[in-house]
Amino acid sequence: MGNYIRAAGLSGFEDLVRSYGKDPIDILGKVGILPSVINEPDSLIDYDRYLNLLELAGLVCNEECFGLKLAANQNIRTIGLIGVYISRQNSVLESLHVAQKYIDMHAEGFNFYANKLPNQLSELNILSQNAQNIDRPQEAQLAMCLMHNVIKDLIGPTWRTKKITLKQNPTLESQQLITKMFDCEVE
Repeated sequence: MGNYIRAAGLSGFEDLVRSYGKDPIDILGKVGILPSVINEPDSLIDYDRYLNLLELAGLVCNEECFGLKLAANQNIRTIGLIGVYISRQNSVLESLHVAQKYIDMHAEGFNFYANKLPNQLSELNILSQNAQNIDRPQEAQLAMCLMHNVIKDLIGPTWRTKKITLKQNPTLESQQLITKMFDCEVE
């Protein structure tokens, strides 16, 4: 049995694809996802189909940062009841530990690990467990941006990321977009 993700992970997908003059229904169909699932955020989507959708949409739209742009307008509400629960914790670190424990209720193929560092810093490592066991740039960007937005929701608008490290080599234009979105160093 495969892994699944809540359809809420596609929040904003149709509008983003249409902004490139492309047909989101066609892209959904090519990876075997029913378009009606977008209107049901708690529906479950096969995680590998979801990842294939992100990568295909990036190619069809000719957008190297499709995952990043999709997640740009997602936030703690995207992860559903988990978001409510983690927002009720006493500290951000406790919130991250709770999120780490229950994230599989939103996305079974997604894991992250929070480590406390000196000088009131923390490090988050985001890992994927897709069946192909390959790195997916769109998935990495989406996960990174969504985690960033969730943490910003928890801490507040003054919080800043110090550094983002990716396992991809984006074009200069994409690197500039990532730097602008996160207002930090990108490696």
